[in-house]
Amino acid sequence: MLRLFDYAPTYNNLGNVLVDQGRYPEAITQYNEALRINPNYAQAHNNLGIVLAIQGRYRDAVAHYNEALRVKPDYADARYNLGNAYLRMGDRNSALREYEILKTMNQNLANSLYEKLR
Repeated sequence: MLRLFDYAPTYNNLGNVLVDQGRYPEAITQYNEALRINPNYAQAHNNLGIVLAIQGRYRDAVAHYNEALRVKPDYADARYNLGNAYLRMGDRNSALREYEILKTMNQNLANSLYEKLR
């Protein structure tokens, strides 16, 4: 028997398709539905953060990246995205802190963030 919890990835994936089509408000709706079903779905928090950052809503994006990292502390993509959001907000010190943590997780992503910090 399928549980409602099992549908969260479906909404997350639909959100990804909508992002690829540039349909950001609809994507946000799908990510929020995935998170309503499973509030601890780190990937949906990260993906929602990406869309919010695309829209220039960096503070909201940071909140979702942090939530993704609360659920999954070793989530390198969320850490990288968090560092980028801090940079966009002009918070170089926080971005540098994320870079230092990211170096221990994924050197390629750390290098990419470092290039932006330079």
